Amino acid sequence: MLGSEGFINDLLPLIGEKIGSRELPKTQRLVHRPELKSIFPAQLAADKKVRNDAIRKAYLEYGYTMAAIARKLGIHYSAVSKIIKGER
Repeated sequence: MLGSEGFINDLLPLIGEKIGSRELPKTQRLVHRPELKSIFPAQLAADKKVRNDAIRKAYLEYGYTMAAIARKLGIHYSAVSKIIKGER
């Protein structure tokens, strides 16, 4: 979907339940997800528990890849994997 965040938010009620439908390509299903910069603000790194919760949410709820999350945070993707699995 192209347009401002406000435009997208206006369209979300019209799309409704189809957002999670597996019939749509992943890029279209996840159009409503927040950007990584809003999920991981700069001050987030100070509290690892909050950061780890945000990592899990970005991966499990918003569909971001481990590699994309790792690039944003400046950590190795295997660390992201361990955080998601609960090993860290």
